[in-house]
This record gives sequence, C-alpha cells and structure tokens, in this order.
Amino acid sequence: MTAIIEMEAVDKRFGRTRILSQATLQVEEAACCGIVGVNGSGKTTLLRCLVGLIRPDAGRVVMLGQELYPGLAPLPRGFGAVIEQPAFLGSLTGWRNLALLASLVPGGVSPAQRERAMERVGLDPGNRVKVRSYSLGMRQRLALAQASMDAPRLLILDEPQYALDPEGVAMLRRLIQEHQASGGTTLMVSHHLDEVRALCDVVYRMVHGRPEPEPEPPEEAVVADAR
Repeated sequence: MTAIIEMEAVDKRFGRTRILSQATLQVEEAACCGIVGVNGSGKTTLLRCLVGLIRPDAGRVVMLGQELYPGLAPLPRGFGAVIEQPAFLGSLTGWRNLALLASLVPGGVSPAQRERAMERVGLDPGNRVKVRSYSLGMRQRLALAQASMDAPRLLILDEPQYALDPEGVAMLRRLIQEHQASGGTTLMVSHHLDEVRALCDVVYRMVHGRPEPEPEPPEEAVVADAR
C-alpha cells in the first residue's frame, strides 16, 4: 500500500509548552485512520501542521507525495479539510458560500458537484436562508460539504461529529464509508473513542504529544457491544 500521509519526528511548541513531541504517523491510501485524545492533547495541532496552517519546529511531513516543509511550496492538491469550528460568510446562503470556495479550487468545482455535496450532507441547495441563521449542526454539515465537494483523495476531519444530531452522525458515517469505498482516505480526530472505533480501520491515541496505536478492546467487550 502507498502511504498518503507521512509524519516523522514532528515537534511543535507554543512558548514553553511542547504540544507535539516526536510525533510520527503513517496513513495508507484508502484507509480510515482515527486519532483520539483529550482536549489539549495535540490532535488539532497535528492536523494544522498537515494542512499548512502552522509550521512545525522540527520533523518531516509528507502528504499526497509532497514534502511540505521546509520552504514555501504550495500545498498539494487532492485534499479537503474541516479544522476546528467552520466559518462562513453569514450574509450569504450555503450555496453561495460553496460557490465562492469552489472558485478558489484549481480547475473549479462544477455546480452539479456542489449540488451533490450539499444533498449528500442533508442540505437543500435551493434553500435561500443565510448562513447566519444556520444552526451549529447545519454549519457543520456545510463544512463537510465544502471539504468533500471536489471528491478529494484525502479527507482531514477535526471532530467532524461536532454539533451533529444522531441523524447527522449517521450521515457522517455514510459520507466516510462512501469516500473509503471509492478509494479515498480519511484522517479524523475526536475525543469520542467509540465513534472512532466504529468508523476507522486504524486507531491511535495521543500520548505525550504523539500518536500511539490504541490497543484493541478486550474480546468480551466486543461481544457485549454486539449484544
């Protein structure tokens, strides 16, 4: 299998506080990889290093075959991301927000692709309600639509179940499963271990600023869950 994400010995400090410490991670193509950890354990910082929002102090990061640091090379094409809480232009509809974001994508995103992306997450492309009137759950659905609208090879999702109701969580599961079935790769972080285990092939836990393999649950726990 081909590694679509490679992180090697990545360090990141904010002031005197070390958030990432020798963080090493490899995610294979077509896998669904989950990272769990408590708030402040470094999950979001790790993702922010991956998508170019912050620069690591040390280490090597390769995504989609391109080394990201050092230097100021453009980010590789082929990934979509939801990092922290989504932000949109409140005076515009969800459809218009996606249209503006699509205009920034090299090669563009067709109206049909945007329409499918909104419908896939349970939003109506024809809804004229402005985003400022959206609930938190609707904003999260719109964020998932923008991340997936151009069928990226890689989805990077930070607490993707945030603010979603049970129907929204079921939608998220379908979205990730369909993405993987089509050959796509997903990296998601969460503090909900059960949800990550339900969705992901490989699970890590943030320990002392680095992802470490999460032990498999005891067999009796698996049997109990099946009941």
